[in-house]
Amino acid sequence: MVLEHQQIASKNTQITIKDGTGNLKETFNAPCAGIFRLNASISGWYTNGADVSISYNNNKETTSIALTRVMSRSNFVDLQIQFPCAIEVTVSCTVETNIDLTLTQLKKSQVQVLDDILTEHTTNDKNEARTRQKHLVVLCHGNHGSAPDMYEIGETMRSTFNESKFFQNESHEFFAFYPTCNQFMKTHDGIKVCSSRLVEQFKTFVNNYFEADDKILLSMVGHSLGGLFLRCSIPHILNDPQLGEMLIPVSLMTISSPNLGARKATGGNVISSTIKYGSDIYMNYLLGQTGKELCLTDDEKKPLLLRMSRPESKYINALSKFKSITAAGAIEYDIMVPHASALISSHTKFETSVFGPEGFKIASLSGFGQDKEHVSLFEGVTQDEFYDPMLEEEKEDGEFIRDSLGQIETLHAILKNLQQLKWRRISLGFTLENSRQAMRVHDMTIDKVTKLYTYMDAGTVKASSSCVSVLSRVILIDHYKECVAIRK
Repeated sequence: MVLEHQQIASKNTQITIKDGTGNLKETFNAPCAGIFRLNASISGWYTNGADVSISYNNNKETTSIALTRVMSRSNFVDLQIQFPCAIEVTVSCTVETNIDLTLTQLKKSQVQVLDDILTEHTTNDKNEARTRQKHLVVLCHGNHGSAPDMYEIGETMRSTFNESKFFQNESHEFFAFYPTCNQFMKTHDGIKVCSSRLVEQFKTFVNNYFEADDKILLSMVGHSLGGLFLRCSIPHILNDPQLGEMLIPVSLMTISSPNLGARKATGGNVISSTIKYGSDIYMNYLLGQTGKELCLTDDEKKPLLLRMSRPESKYINALSKFKSITAAGAIEYDIMVPHASALISSHTKFETSVFGPEGFKIASLSGFGQDKEHVSLFEGVTQDEFYDPMLEEEKEDGEFIRDSLGQIETLHAILKNLQQLKWRRISLGFTLENSRQAMRVHDMTIDKVTKLYTYMDAGTVKASSSCVSVLSRVILIDHYKECVAIRK
């Protein structure tokens, strides 16, 4: 696993009871920004439990842990530390109690070098004012997911940013925001509802960590359903009277996101028809409003995904404000979001690979142009000129079409509308050892599998980590290029 736990501090204490209650305050020092895990456990069979309250980021955020005598004698919480600070821990209980508090950091064990592909030299002139910038990346999880799903790519980005001489010589600051408002079953409530919750939490985050006159370089990364949450939320973020003045949209990336929906194609045989029938029941009845929206059955004439693709819509207008938009997805094995939906294309040209030694490669690229930084990142990979033969066919506005592999069907209008934007496309190729590993490709694109599935061996972990490294550096290069443009 790339992210490892490094212990920062451990404290054991006993609370003395006065007047029927006891309180104790402890302080941990977080030496840097990152994800810190505070674990609390109680010992002794005569305790009634304890409440642990945590204040961090200089009292800008708080959380708590409840420990009980029987059910949860040990518990932990992840703290998203945005800058070096003291973590204030207050413990309260009603009987004399022994409690252990341990702080660990989820830390990168390997940092990918970025400066070898950055061409702009930082200034050594002490008399020249430095162009200090604040960088904010929003990392949004997918269906049934949670914030920790995105830790791997977020902390890869942070550690790579912090090791870059360009960003550090300029005293730039990096902030990562992991939304927690739509975790687990809340993702069933509908894309619009979930995006509204995301917008409110984002506003709170910005108000907590930035000043009204700050200029913030903003990027967004969404995995799976999280990509649609972001696409639906950005009009309300970028058009907000206050936020719009603060934010500089830089890059938006969807990773394995169902941009064309998740409606299974009508099959030509009994097996395919049965799969579609079962999928339709699952999506329309078990995934709530979100399932209907993904199947394009939420509105017979104007489903949400169609409205989000209209060229005149607020969604496309907001999406166009980003300097770069990128769609990434696996070329095969992703049963949740096939390549066509992730890459916004009806045509998939890749041949089915065979099982073998685990590995990762960029299968194809398009839309990056000739800028030398991205060309250096993808050295050895030839860019293709994107072409979709389906667009040459005349279709009615409400007509459904199938992708070339017969995996999904979508409205021709959604495909046509989204392809009018200048997408960069990254096709991700994984070579795997067996079909059991292949079932997890959807999660491998963000290296979520290493935390969930113990049967993933070292080769698979390396493949996932390599994928995350490439995608995170795409975003950081976008930020680098924007900083150079601002300086000039």
